[in-house]
Amino acid sequence: VIIDGYHIGQLSKNGLRAKRQKVSMIFQHFNLLWSRTVLKNIMFPLEIAGVPRRRSKQKALELVELVGLKGREKAYPSELSGGQKQRVG
Repeated sequence: VIIDGYHIGQLSKNGLRAKRQKVSMIFQHFNLLWSRTVLKNIMFPLEIAGVPRRRSKQKALELVELVGLKGREKAYPSELSGGQKQRVG
């Protein structure tokens, strides 16, 4: 299997892990944590991955802007449209 010019079957364990971190999927079920804000939902997987809090917040703020949700960082999932939830999830 070739993805983005790389033969996935020939990658080392670390190489495959690095490629997986750059892949994303769009789901219809967003799996957002309803008790967390947009920013905290985006930070959650980074925290689980062991990224320091300051760095995870910085990265999450960059991602919020990238997906067009700047100004909605403190909103909860119940306050978002379906398309906005999809961009967070």
